[in-house]
Amino acid sequence: MIIVFNSNAYKTSNMKLIFSVLFSLMLVYVTAQTTISSSEYTPRLMAKSILPPVEGKTTLQTKFLRNEWSAGKVFLPSTNRFVELPLMFDQFRNKLYYLEGQNMMAFAEPVSQFTIEYKEEKNVYTFLFKNNFPPIHSNDQSTYYEVLVDGKYSLLRCKANTIAAYKPSEVKSEDPNYDKEMFYAFLPDGKIVHLQLNKEQINSQLAPYIKSAAVLTDCNKIKNEKNLRELFISLNEMK
Repeated sequence: MIIVFNSNAYKTSNMKLIFSVLFSLMLVYVTAQTTISSSEYTPRLMAKSILPPVEGKTTLQTKFLRNEWSAGKVFLPSTNRFVELPLMFDQFRNKLYYLEGQNMMAFAEPVSQFTIEYKEEKNVYTFLFKNNFPPIHSNDQSTYYEVLVDGKYSLLRCKANTIAAYKPSEVKSEDPNYDKEMFYAFLPDGKIVHLQLNKEQINSQLAPYIKSAAVLTDCNKIKNEKNLRELFISLNEMK
């Protein structure tokens, strides 16, 4: 028997096989690339374009750090009246600024007190700040205090970096995001004392001024800032 070998048929068949294998490999490569692109690229777009930035709660200090102006009133001794101005207050560095045209300005004359508004959704809160209190700790007469209760017995709060001695050691004293606060009492005899949210400490500081059993009862209930405000309202109503 003679076997005839057809070289042309073999070449044609072999080429078809090669093309088939190459086509299959190309499909696998394209599919793999599409899968990698979908799994790696899309989440990056979502994180960058869709997710909002994460921020802490808004305070007067965060408004300053974001360069947001607020409506305010400043008492100027030279005119003996309040002047309405857009204000920004850096509580940490104890600096007050106002807007003139498009310029951020510092006050040339001392400002003894000012109010500044803070809007939160539909609510508007007005904060009162005063200075010229006696020196205490590292605070001096230029240090502004937020006045929580105004009267013969004033409850004050301070967030300036002058209270840095009382901060945790891991917080840098120049960090403007630091949110340490301390409470003080300004008393009828002109003294200023540091208060802690601790009924024993508050009792020791205020006992000489308390003439009412009801106020003394309030003094023994101190657990938070709300209780402290209520105590000072009672002190000012005391006869």
